[in-house]
Amino acid sequence: MSAIDDKRGQLPFLGDPVDEGAGSGELDLGDGRGRARDYQNGSIYFTPQTGAHEIHGAIRVKWAQLGGHRSFLGYPTTDETGCPDGRGRFNHFEHGSIYWSPPTGAHEVHGAIRERWAQLGFERSRLRYPTSDEQDMTGGRISRFQGGLIPWTPSGGDHPVFDGVIDANPSPPRTASREVRRGHSVMLEGQHRNVVARTQDTRLEDTGADTQHTAKRRV
Repeated sequence: MSAIDDKRGQLPFLGDPVDEGAGSGELDLGDGRGRARDYQNGSIYFTPQTGAHEIHGAIRVKWAQLGGHRSFLGYPTTDETGCPDGRGRFNHFEHGSIYWSPPTGAHEVHGAIRERWAQLGFERSRLRYPTSDEQDMTGGRISRFQGGLIPWTPSGGDHPVFDGVIDANPSPPRTASREVRRGHSVMLEGQHRNVVARTQDTRLEDTGADTQHTAKRRV
């Protein structure tokens, strides 16, 4: 019995092993770390560092779209778990998280922006759930949420914006969520005023997500 077998024994909802294109057995992922196995309703991934954790539904689909275990998020470090508010679901990964709720769908959040969101209280904060993945903006990165957004710049750190109002207590600059693309000029002065103006003119909407297990091996 492997760690993946033990985890499967705890989670009968996953169903029986299936062949998603690479056989139905436990698979060495070829990176010197991970192993995985697919089931009817999800997958289990294992590394010695993270242990064995399941991932399924819309969160698994989002992770697959980002590149799965080869993505910047890395391997899962939790099973899919319900949020304290009783509405959403999440998986944590080595380098970030994916959060899902019925109105927002599944979106990743990581790095300095995730740190700031965590400090504010995650989905229980005024920002609530993410409505976008982390994206480029002029001079930095940004994630959008139901109740506002968090922009980040290398020199200015992050300044949460709650429904058009800048947080008066921004965090100091930290390491980038992800390397800012070369060629972007960092213009901190006036940038957050522009972000606020754009926020006031924009309705943050999302169409939800398909919660069915549709991602195919090999993520």
